[in-house]
Amino acid sequence: MEADEGAQMHPAKAPSCKSQEMLHARLQADVRVYMKAVQQLEYSALKVGNDPSFRKALRDVQIARAAFIEARKKLNRHIASHNCG
Repeated sequence: MEADEGAQMHPAKAPSCKSQEMLHARLQADVRVYMKAVQQLEYSALKVGNDPSFRKALRDVQIARAAFIEARKKLNRHIASHNCG
């Protein structure tokens, strides 16, 4: 039997795994925390002067952003290595 010339070969996609589901949930949680921190920063920025709440909100955003980026990297690495995405 001849192979169909128009057929494309795709690597088999593994079914979703628990690790991928947990990493995806972590990413979603980190996105929510990041968005909330940005909203708080925006609110604090409206205050006049060098308010301590603004500096705290800025630090919170920086920490949340770093957590989000790390969670995204972990999920992407997992999916790439396990082909479960």
